[in-house]
Amino acid sequence: MPDGANKPMDAIFPESGFLWNENYKNGERLVAQVGEWMRFVTGAEDETLAEADLFNMLADRGATLNATCTDERQIDIAGSVRIEDQENMFIRVVGGAAGILHAFEAVMEKHGVFYDPRVIDETLTESGVIGYNHRDNVHGTEEDKRGCGYLGLLTMDQAAAVFERSIAGAHEHITEMEGTLDIPTLVLQDEHVAQNGGLLISLYRDRTLEPGNAGRSFFSCDLGVLAERIEQTGEALLLEPDLIREVLVTLVRDNMSACFVLSGGNIEGSKFIVTGPEDENLKKIISEAYAEFSEEKRIEAMNSMIDERSHHTH
Repeated sequence: MPDGANKPMDAIFPESGFLWNENYKNGERLVAQVGEWMRFVTGAEDETLAEADLFNMLADRGATLNATCTDERQIDIAGSVRIEDQENMFIRVVGGAAGILHAFEAVMEKHGVFYDPRVIDETLTESGVIGYNHRDNVHGTEEDKRGCGYLGLLTMDQAAAVFERSIAGAHEHITEMEGTLDIPTLVLQDEHVAQNGGLLISLYRDRTLEPGNAGRSFFSCDLGVLAERIEQTGEALLLEPDLIREVLVTLVRDNMSACFVLSGGNIEGSKFIVTGPEDENLKKIISEAYAEFSEEKRIEAMNSMIDERSHHTH
């Protein structure tokens, strides 16, 4: 087991204060860390990188946002569906459309609340979130939609122990979501590279991450922006506040878990960086997510996944 697998919560929230306030609220420190990941992953150094390069400001807080996966590969627009006037309005979260819907479904099933997935997806859209799934242009084709690391993990025997969810196959799952929910599939370029970097969680509610400027060197989660839209969706579905909160905890936990496994254990607590303004509610969500991520049985299942994946090329 990697040394960081069972690190205590102070790996993210030291006694001196929230990590994002004491260390990574300083733009120079944040950019320096991202630059370190970038150099390690790509071997190149961008001396012009600044904090502003990492974010896109939202001109309209109610604007429609495109939810794509935490994976930081570039979108192959030529091979993808057309995204109408939304090219700078992406948000990242584990699994994109599949991850968000799975989080809602897992929480609802646990508490005996049932909705047709079409209702959840329609309500997300009304709240300003259009979810996308993806394949890549290396391992996947239109006839074999592979390449999403999260969906790949869900096909493994340990999936239920890690994500409380499993699927038969990525292609079948994406195809079913295209057919029944009309969820489009994007094409991403090249191989995974972010597994050699870290996980950056943003608490900003007025901007989204633009990690392409950092050389695709880390995974990310736009938690602040996403939280607003998930809360709107949950309220429209008449879910209790505790259940809405649980959906967000599940999303963050699954984001951490996927990054840990996809990186072969490289991305653990010390490489989960939280940046953005103080937000007590989001801090508690991250704390709960990290506590679930660190549960012994989940760690064992994730390490079993890592071991199994080490015997395969993808």
